[in-house]
Amino acid sequence: MRRGRANWICFLPECMIIACHGISIKSFVWIFFLFALISFVVTYVHVMIVLEMSGNDLQFGVNYDYLDVPSINLDRSKDWSLKNGKFRLGDDAREGKNMIATKIIESPLTEIHGWWMPNVKWTAEINCKTGLSHICRKVLSAKCEEDAVHSIYQFLPINPDVSVAALLFSATSSSPELRIDQDYDKESILYSAIAYLKYTDGTTDHIRLDFSAGSYSEERMIEEKIIPTEKLLHSITVVLVCKGFHGFVKFHETTVTPIGNAVRDATTLSCIKGERSHYSNHTKGSKLEKLISVKPSAKGTLFEPTVSLVTQVNMDHIEHLHSMLSYWKQPISASIFIPGDGSPKEGQKEDWKRLYIQKKLSRMKFPPGSNIFAVYAQSLQQEYHQNFLRNLAFSSSSDDYVLLLDAGFLPSPGFLKGFQETVFHYEDTGKDLSKVAFVVPVFQMVKELPLPNSKDELRALVTGEDPGAISFKRLTDPDAHRSTDYRHWFRAKGPYPVEVFNDKYEPYVVIKKTATTPQFDERFHDGPLARISHIMELLAAGYEFIVLPNAWAITEPSFPTASSESQAYGFFTQTDVYVRRFEFISELMQNYKLGPCEQTEDTMEDSIDDAR
Repeated sequence: MRRGRANWICFLPECMIIACHGISIKSFVWIFFLFALISFVVTYVHVMIVLEMSGNDLQFGVNYDYLDVPSINLDRSKDWSLKNGKFRLGDDAREGKNMIATKIIESPLTEIHGWWMPNVKWTAEINCKTGLSHICRKVLSAKCEEDAVHSIYQFLPINPDVSVAALLFSATSSSPELRIDQDYDKESILYSAIAYLKYTDGTTDHIRLDFSAGSYSEERMIEEKIIPTEKLLHSITVVLVCKGFHGFVKFHETTVTPIGNAVRDATTLSCIKGERSHYSNHTKGSKLEKLISVKPSAKGTLFEPTVSLVTQVNMDHIEHLHSMLSYWKQPISASIFIPGDGSPKEGQKEDWKRLYIQKKLSRMKFPPGSNIFAVYAQSLQQEYHQNFLRNLAFSSSSDDYVLLLDAGFLPSPGFLKGFQETVFHYEDTGKDLSKVAFVVPVFQMVKELPLPNSKDELRALVTGEDPGAISFKRLTDPDAHRSTDYRHWFRAKGPYPVEVFNDKYEPYVVIKKTATTPQFDERFHDGPLARISHIMELLAAGYEFIVLPNAWAITEPSFPTASSESQAYGFFTQTDVYVRRFEFISELMQNYKLGPCEQTEDTMEDSIDDAR
């Protein structure tokens, strides 16, 4: 009977018939189960290894030893060529390993190691059918839409002591159901992998790999780039993007391979504190004029902290100042931008613009301690530079605290009293407030209704069946103020700390003005990053964020909501803005000793000596 059952299952290939004789069905099932279990465990372990390799270094720079190849001497004056997928220069050429990390940055404020998503969500999948050298790999996928830019970025800072002579850039992608939007401008569509190169002299270049829509199989594109002999790479920013398409795309593998001297350390972030590029030359040549300066009244005592409202405004929206003064009776420091048109008669036009501004300001009553500046642009190239204007207004304020608020926001009735109550609360506990940012909840009216005069009235407007107001940017950019936690705020009787941050958070704040208070970084002219970068630096400097329970600001229905960078800029201009963001975060790490730079000076000097 046992033998009969053994013969019955011997329908397997001839190579296994011998093993079948004498084995019961039950034994065979167990053997098959064990074999399947072992296969599953091996696959699972490999998937976990892939995930661990991509996400084990939660701090930037922990694991940058990707390029473990011997240091070689290369003559950059000779021509490079690409043969059989490898760079060749005589018999001594060596190809480094891929610099790209597979992990996705989960929105911490000070991390640049891995893929960063500015707006649209990308998904990381484990695909166990791709690649020749691995069973499983992480695949990045996104659903493309015709009216949006779907992009994901990775920033690779280049060690200043390394000379990269050439790059090998490749990407593999598939998009079986992707289709082109027929109404979209064919010249501006993108389904590409792009390496954005920035040199130490400030010039830029890029390598672009374009893919075909509707490809079921994996399509691999590869291109070589010879770095000019007179240039040194400062950074490489890799972008995966789709624009003007509809459907899903998948990027299976992206590689950036450097060739050059000591390429093993090509992506090591320098932690030597350098001079901040805080101020820009963007406003160089502009004309500055103080229009109003009101003598301040006696300063408040320790028990009565004074607050200046710091703001900036374009000449076309100067009426916002008048509205703010109706609700704010404390000092105000404001900068007004007057655009130029670049005409030969700019000087004559400046005269009438001055008269126009002065006429508008003469109708406003400015409280003691107020200072109003005008910045006259002398050319069309001098754009509305918000952070320069903010810093100008900030520097002219002389009170204990500054309320950093954009023109058009109206402080709540009793704002100063509500703020002072919070200050008194913490001063009684002996808390040092020099590194506290008091968050101002902000709202926008969506209907032509009377503005609320109390928190209860505001709650009724926001939470009613047909809301007359909403939290600011709730519909256009919900992450901008999500961390303030408005549900908690409406219930709060006292101040509370911000617990969760994301890299899109841009609250309006009141901060104490000291000699070391961070100002706005002027490499960002406008857009959300102009203020987000300031919040990032406050966090890097160790500021604690506390939400004011009985003070807020609100806009009227006509107030324009600023668009995100992806909407406001062209793609390559937007990419340049994001490169500046990465550079800014790198400087925060260097100057505030964060991430890989979080070590003692002695350890850092030893590391530098070892590198030499």
